[in-house]
Amino acid sequence: LFLSSAKDVGAPPESVAEVHVNLGQICVRQKDPAGARGHFNEALESRELSVASVNLALLTLSEGQAAPKEKGGQGQMNLSNLEEAIAHCKRALAAKDGDARS
Repeated sequence: LFLSSAKDVGAPPESVAEVHVNLGQICVRQKDPAGARGHFNEALESRELSVASVNLALLTLSEGQAAPKEKGGQGQMNLSNLEEAIAHCKRALAAKDGDARS
């Protein structure tokens, strides 16, 4: 409701992006990775925001973790998840989202 109202009144994309990042972080805490990924991607559609890219990298890494060997898993990171996380990190480093406060 808040996001649709914000868009209706012409809230700046920077503000909408930051709200999406915050909602994504709430989804992570609620163990909803799909919801988190959606909000982080929505943030990036509004604005190149390095924190959204970093959060996507961390989420991708957590999704790619195999169970440890002592718990019957292979104990290795999924390579495609690692490559995707690296791409998110590169995007974060390329973002020019600083402001006078940072």
